[in-house]
Amino acid sequence: MMRKEGTSAPAPSMNWQNQPDRGTPEAIRLILWITRKIGYTAGRLFLPPIVLYFLLTSRQATRSSRNFLMHARGRQRIMTWEIYLHLWTYAATLHDRILLTQGPDRRYQFASEGLELLQKALAAGRGVLLLGSHLGSFEVMRSMGESAHLPLKIVMHPAEGRPVTSFLESFGNPDPHSVIWTDNPYAMLAMQAHLQSGGVLALLADRVPRSSRAWKTGFLGQQAEFPLTPFYLAARLSPAIFTFYCIHERARHYRIKVEPLVNPPQATLEEKALCIGQEYVRRLEREAHRHPMNWFNFYNFWLPPDPP
Repeated sequence: MMRKEGTSAPAPSMNWQNQPDRGTPEAIRLILWITRKIGYTAGRLFLPPIVLYFLLTSRQATRSSRNFLMHARGRQRIMTWEIYLHLWTYAATLHDRILLTQGPDRRYQFASEGLELLQKALAAGRGVLLLGSHLGSFEVMRSMGESAHLPLKIVMHPAEGRPVTSFLESFGNPDPHSVIWTDNPYAMLAMQAHLQSGGVLALLADRVPRSSRAWKTGFLGQQAEFPLTPFYLAARLSPAIFTFYCIHERARHYRIKVEPLVNPPQATLEEKALCIGQEYVRRLEREAHRHPMNWFNFYNFWLPPDPP
């Protein structure tokens, strides 16, 4: 249950921004070159040794994976092959993410659930706010939005989005005007204008940026912190709100799940934000149970237990 007194700024050691970036652009470029020259399957064959390298050398990634899988699967014993599969799924979605920046690819299959409800809201002239997470592939939503000709803009925090965007630009990144950066002084006005024009706004709501307000709530059996801003944004702008997940199921196959989220009309701004946030966390918990290998927060997501 969220309470106002439970809000705080995230502890420095717990914040995802303090985790070192251990990406290997050279290896990714090599895989992309092989994929282009020889084919998708050949590029995929290079993923196992890269994943094995991270399994053997990245304590942060393996420890975070083990901790999450213990929470999601409800057991203390997690096998090494499960951690490997977890890291491999992340690597596979990153490989797909780079390929999808090249433009629509008919070899990819996107099954969808609830997309017709989003389209119905747009047809009625309503702006749509999509609340996502680091469960699944965010790039798939952007690719789907382009294929379906949705008026989609992505809201990104600079600490997370700009390094990735700069890297993907070398592969032909999508239109930079489709991104609204949160450090832009006119970001709120841009978001409001896009929603009022009947557009779609997508943002991730499971990580707390440094110096931002957070609230504590139970998640998979332990207290965790979530950002307040996305839920206040949803409550203040009052668009049609949906949660979304782009789940990697198998090679070149993703399932896009879109669900409407009720914005309570008769409530104060704070009550509406808390209601939206609680429902968001409840659904994220459900999907994390169903698709644990798609969880891509490789840092200590939970708060330490309270002292006895």
